[in-house]
Amino acid sequence: MTAPEPFTQLIARLGANQGAPVVISTQELTRWPEATLSLLKANGLLVRTRPAVSTVCSGCERECVMPVDVAPNQSATPVAFIVCDKRRDINRVAVPLDNLEQWQATVDAVADLIAAVLALRRPLNHSREGGVWQLGLLRGVKHAGYVKLLVNGELTVAVGGHLLALSDLLELKGDHFIVDRRRLLRAVNHPVGSNADIESASERQMRIRQRVQELKAGRVKAFLKQIAIEETLSVSRVKQILGRAAMVPVGKSARRSTAISQKKNIR
Repeated sequence: MTAPEPFTQLIARLGANQGAPVVISTQELTRWPEATLSLLKANGLLVRTRPAVSTVCSGCERECVMPVDVAPNQSATPVAFIVCDKRRDINRVAVPLDNLEQWQATVDAVADLIAAVLALRRPLNHSREGGVWQLGLLRGVKHAGYVKLLVNGELTVAVGGHLLALSDLLELKGDHFIVDRRRLLRAVNHPVGSNADIESASERQMRIRQRVQELKAGRVKAFLKQIAIEETLSVSRVKQILGRAAMVPVGKSARRSTAISQKKNIR
């Protein structure tokens, strides 16, 4: 089963909006399937945003888009209305508050969804410059490649030099989304063009060393085991990648150097 049609339309609108948030009225959402709407809200793809400041006036057949005034009444419940300046026989036109309710979709939320489904760790300081959202590193059998979400008239996933339409990668299974991981792994294992998005051995070592520091700062004692799980490697392989020098705590390294120095002085 493919992704539901409203979501396909939503990501198309985000792409056409060049990454800017898409705001949708509650009135429009009432025409969406309830199951799809619940799914999008549950995954954070639709979140409530500030009420509309204008709406279509229902005072006459013209259906003008007019600014809305909101004021409290005697019962302290806000009252919304439009002041018509188009016709003399119409003054105030009441507006139901529900008509002003709006929901917002963002590329950030889509990026978070993809990263979560693929179990990717998004960079702590991931940027969104130039219409590029960094999603994290995907490890294949032959290579590891950085997955990015591009916004340029549409939402596209880039990995290993391949460009894949997001709408072709998403699938709805039961009550949750899945991403075509096999297709992404094929792209990682068979990169094309420039390999700038493929992680080199030195980059991998640096990234894992940075992860070591993060876990140590978080006082995680079994940091090697944690990294082995994250990288789907053995602990011995993690040690090999890090290098022996990186595994010796600073205090122990200093004491070892001192002991060697003392031995030399005794001799």
